[in-house]
Parts: sequence; structure tokens; C-alpha cells
Amino acid sequence: MLKSKKIFSLFLVVIFVFALTVSSYAATENESNDDLLNAQRIYEGNRIRGTIGTDHDVDYYVIEFEHSGEGDIYLKVPKEQDYDLYLYNENGAYIDSSKNDTGEYELILYDVRAGEKYYIGIKAPFGDYSKEEYLLVPRVFN
Repeated sequence: MLKSKKIFSLFLVVIFVFALTVSSYAATENESNDDLLNAQRIYEGNRIRGTIGTDHDVDYYVIEFEHSGEGDIYLKVPKEQDYDLYLYNENGAYIDSSKNDTGEYELILYDVRAGEKYYIGIKAPFGDYSKEEYLLVPRVFN
């Protein structure tokens, strides 16, 4: 009986630690992040959930990577939506984009430098919008 209580207690500790780890990487989009000046700060490894809520909505995020290396910015798009993904430097100059078809994920691969700011934009080229959330994940691989 004592052994099963210890195992159960250990199980609860593992679940608690896992929940803390997952929640520390989760974030939700905050309006108004509709231009570069109001871009929402995010961090590498975050999993950001957001929506394109109107036909004119654009979501911008700003990130300063902690590590240099090859990075990727992944966007999981709702099934019936067409969202495009853009990457800009700290001055707002265009670097790259991903413009796949409706319902397809977007991906930008880019060599990032630690300490430099990058802006990420999510736009609907044909005015698509939905209450369904997208998932944005910026990462860097050393």
C-alpha cells in the first residue's frame, strides 16, 4: 500500500512539472498587434495561438532570439483558411515569406542572429478570417 502511494505521488509530481513546462511555452495573441509598432513580444520556443478575426486583421509579433543558428518559423493554419507568413528585420524590411495554399502550413527557414529583433507577420491575402486559431512556433537550432 505504501509503495502504491509513493508511485501515485511521483505520478502527480511528473504531471505537475509537465504542466508547468507546457504552460511556460504557451502564449495567446493579444490585440492590438496590427502593425509593427504594436507587435506582440514573443520568445523562441513559444507556441502562440491566435486568430485572424476580421477581413482586415493582420497579426505582428516581435522576437529577439537568444541563440544564433538556423531558425524556423512554423505556422499551422486552420483547415479552411489561407494565411501567409512574413519575416522582417528589426528595421521592418522584408526578409522572406511563405505563401502556401488554403489549409496548408507555412514555414520560413532563416539563419538568425542572437540579440537581433525580427518581426513576424501573419496576413490573409484574400480577406479570410476565422474564429479558429492558428498556431505559430518560432524556433532556432544551434
